[in-house]
Amino acid sequence: MASSNAICRIGVFYDGSFFAYARRYYYQERDLGWLRYLPLHAFIEAFIAQKEQGYASYRVVYAAWHQGLFTSKKATPEQLRFDRNQHHDLMHAGVEARYLPMSQTQGEKGIDVALAVDALQVGLDGKIDIAVLVTGGGD
Repeated sequence: MASSNAICRIGVFYDGSFFAYARRYYYQERDLGWLRYLPLHAFIEAFIAQKEQGYASYRVVYAAWHQGLFTSKKATPEQLRFDRNQHHDLMHAGVEARYLPMSQTQGEKGIDVALAVDALQVGLDGKIDIAVLVTGGGD
């Protein structure tokens, strides 16, 4: 049970490929604008405050982005520019980027496992009270 004067520490773990897809969908297909990290974190804090009562305040204290990344030799100039802009967005929002090498033939492999291991490690280290997974993966 939470202490009424404690801060609920929230960790947000992004599946980068899924979130990038969702961003493009809401921007291009639905014309609702660009999904941004800090307003999303504020929404998550408010949502958890409604569901998990007993804390004085609710804060995202850890956020990590997990994604496969092509080597610069195999990426197109457009992809390199997109990746650089993405990395700047993550840095400015305080989201830690965690990249795994991506295979030309197999694509992303092991991202979901890396995300799960990170969430478990951060939780077991006592850095967060609640983990939020932003992913579309069914596995």
